[in-house]
Amino acid sequence: MIDQRTALTDVATFITTSVGRPVGVVDMPEGATVPYAVVYPIDDVFSGPPLWDPFADVEFTFQVTSVGERWDQARWMADHVRRALLDRVNGGFIGNPGPVSGAVVANRDFVDAGGIIEGDSVVSIPERFLFHLTPS
Repeated sequence: MIDQRTALTDVATFITTSVGRPVGVVDMPEGATVPYAVVYPIDDVFSGPPLWDPFADVEFTFQVTSVGERWDQARWMADHVRRALLDRVNGGFIGNPGPVSGAVVANRDFVDAGGIIEGDSVVSIPERFLFHLTPS
């Protein structure tokens, strides 16, 4: 069984390791300086067969919001997040075997970019991803 909390935490850890910048789960990483990212579940979208089925494949939709004080910092982080999650090296993830422990990512998609959001001294770029996971 693959649970959403574990998947979110694993994705945040994977991005942190791949990019070398802090990533939080649903909140700003503690003590973080820009640029950083935050991983969010999307409307609790975690669909598939019953989760009690130990061999159930699931679809896991999540958002990664890249944050900086300036546009170039947020864009740098967003580019590196996308590269970590979507690039292929020898047919797999950059940080093989992949971002979710106990699961194999059968397919991954870039779903949506929310555009650049500018606020008081903060620029953020939200981007959504969809992973099709199967227990390993």
